[in-house]
Amino acid sequence: MSSQSLSPEKRETALPSYSRLRMMWRVLLFLIWSFVLASLHLIVRAVRPDLKLWLPMIWHRGCCRIFGIVVQVSGTATTERPVLFVSNHVSYLDIVVLGGVLAGSFISKADVASWPVFGFLARLQDTLFIERASRHVKGQLDQMQQRLQHADNLILFPEGTSSDGTQVLPFKSALFKSVEKGAPVSVWIQPVSLSYHSYCGQEMPQSIRDCYAWYADMPALSHMARMAGMKQVSVLVTLHPIVSGETFANRKPLAEYCQQQVAEGVEKGLIVNVA
Repeated sequence: MSSQSLSPEKRETALPSYSRLRMMWRVLLFLIWSFVLASLHLIVRAVRPDLKLWLPMIWHRGCCRIFGIVVQVSGTATTERPVLFVSNHVSYLDIVVLGGVLAGSFISKADVASWPVFGFLARLQDTLFIERASRHVKGQLDQMQQRLQHADNLILFPEGTSSDGTQVLPFKSALFKSVEKGAPVSVWIQPVSLSYHSYCGQEMPQSIRDCYAWYADMPALSHMARMAGMKQVSVLVTLHPIVSGETFANRKPLAEYCQQQVAEGVEKGLIVNVA
């Protein structure tokens, strides 16, 4: 019997290295880790607000350890402020991968704020929640510019959705207006490429990558459970040189340039030598 003819439940258990026991243990560890770090974070915010971004970075790195995510970094995150990091989007796992590497707050769709557990954790990191409808763009730009004027770093997924991890979708340019030439505050932009490239040290076929890439109409809870039961995935974070919006005529060529940089980084990242 081929794997394609199996039911979703049996196909899940047929995945290499998948373990239901591993999944349950990791979920328990995640809940304990999140409770401890969130409690500590609330205390630190009240006493030392200048350290509010470092505890989330520790939380993200701990989550990567818990779920078997090995993060490799090529390039250097800029220390300039403020900076807008722009990255391709593959999965909800992008949050813990990038959150452990970049000191910044994510820009997320508004409905994430109401998600159980994850919405609360997102608010702790000062996530900027935005509405996708075009009629809200002006307000979103004002919010972004206010945060950038306060020297807050932001992390944006300009595709507006997630992909299967092998391609980069066209970048939507609307939110780049907050950092284009003539914007109220001068902002650096750093393109970032995410490549989920190997599983347990071996080249990763798409069937395995789909255990980590969350896109199209994949159901969230069953996908998360399946991911948590897998063994170890390696992700390459490629940090490209920073650019200034002032060097581009407007937001559209800026978005196209960033998309090209990120796409080239993903393509190279998927063929890196596996250990």
